[in-house]
Amino acid sequence: MTALRHKLFSGTAYTLASVLVAQVISLVTSVAYARILGPEKLGVLAIVTTLTTAIIPLSSLGIGTALTRMIPEYRRKRKEALEALVGTAFGITLVAGVAVTVVYFLLAGPLSGLYAQPELVLFVQITALLVIVDAVVALGAAVVQGFERVKELAVLTLASRALTVPVIIAFTFYFGLLGAILGTVVTQLLTFSIYMWAVRRILRLEKLAPVPVRLHRPTASAIMRIALPLFGAFVVLRPALLFQSSFLALMVGYAQLGQFRVASGLYRIALLLPASLSVPLLPAISAMYAEETRERTRTQLSSLLRITAFLGLPIALAIGLGAVPIISILYGAEYVAAAPLVFVISAAAFVETLGAVVENTLLGTGRTRLVLLLTVMQAGVIAGGTWLFVSAFGLLGMGFAMLLNAAVYACVVGALLLAKKEIRFADFRAILALGVVAFLGAAVLVSVGRLADVWISAIYFAVILAAEWKLLSDRDWHVLRDAVRSMLGRG
Repeated sequence: MTALRHKLFSGTAYTLASVLVAQVISLVTSVAYARILGPEKLGVLAIVTTLTTAIIPLSSLGIGTALTRMIPEYRRKRKEALEALVGTAFGITLVAGVAVTVVYFLLAGPLSGLYAQPELVLFVQITALLVIVDAVVALGAAVVQGFERVKELAVLTLASRALTVPVIIAFTFYFGLLGAILGTVVTQLLTFSIYMWAVRRILRLEKLAPVPVRLHRPTASAIMRIALPLFGAFVVLRPALLFQSSFLALMVGYAQLGQFRVASGLYRIALLLPASLSVPLLPAISAMYAEETRERTRTQLSSLLRITAFLGLPIALAIGLGAVPIISILYGAEYVAAAPLVFVISAAAFVETLGAVVENTLLGTGRTRLVLLLTVMQAGVIAGGTWLFVSAFGLLGMGFAMLLNAAVYACVVGALLLAKKEIRFADFRAILALGVVAFLGAAVLVSVGRLADVWISAIYFAVILAAEWKLLSDRDWHVLRDAVRSMLGRG
């Protein structure tokens, strides 16, 4: 087994376990929100969540990803340099977090007027207090990842997520929409405590000062050189996502935005594989490009894309084809209208599964300016696609906009890597073709109204699965066996 595969799959085992449990917890929370609040209030909650998600990166400044990349390098230097790195990262985040929190708090009134929701004033003011907390939690996770404590990060994720379910369900049940907001605040404060304990423990084991908050100017400059392009990417993309949700709410209604939130919950499950790969993938790819020959790197990256496609296709297709019964059982009949949207964004999820590998390749090799340019492109596609498709198709248009964005991104970055001869298209051409055929065929079932027919969907899924099985080569089976052994600790 190659060093890349061992690092990747052994790390993925723990991450996969944590992501699986986290997704189950997230699903339970999503179902509780949907059933207790109803589509209209769920749509309002979606706006509050999207606003907060758009604001938080302004306080994180992209430092988390930069810190994850820089910690392995600084561990080879003097202890004082590593302390300065971690301390400065926390110092910058705290200063930015306080500033963003104050500004966001003051914007509560204007935002309430913009969305024609008077209750947003209180909701925004409450969530403004979360901005700095979320930024520090994200930085704590970056420290754990940077020191390559994948097992600990998985356990921390499980612990923090496990606390959310009883708190959020209880608060939402007794206090409604306000309770959902307050429950989020309580759980995030608990998560903050967990991650800060973990960071202090890691720093103690590394014989470093406990969370040495400082502002060391040369170190700050080094951090920001890497972080600013990533910060730019966040600043560009998050407003585009905010525009997407806002446009749907104001043009079609908050109830439709509630339907979109339900579909988004299933979409995140379809992205289970890239979420599992992301933690070990970034440092593994950095090491691969630093230590391996160009030809070996191209072979391994192409193989990784091929295996990712093989694993991602059945997950995404199963969710798309099973949208009607899944929504009916979990969320209730009032949300079944979101089923066609779930099908479309499950196709987008398959494409994004491959895009996640490519994006981590760019980040792992330090091409942050390229990531920024690609994000600017994505923001334009998301905003333009949302305006065009939602205006024409309503709720379903959100799915078309997401699919367009995923396809354009994958094509552009794929072409760039092909041009630089970093991947071999022939290695994963067949599985990509099967994915296109699979979703086009499934689209025919949707168009003739057979998406609700479980038996037809199951038969079609089995046919696609058999075709995929035929495409697996002996080398693919070898890679998968290695992956299982690494996940079980036998590699």
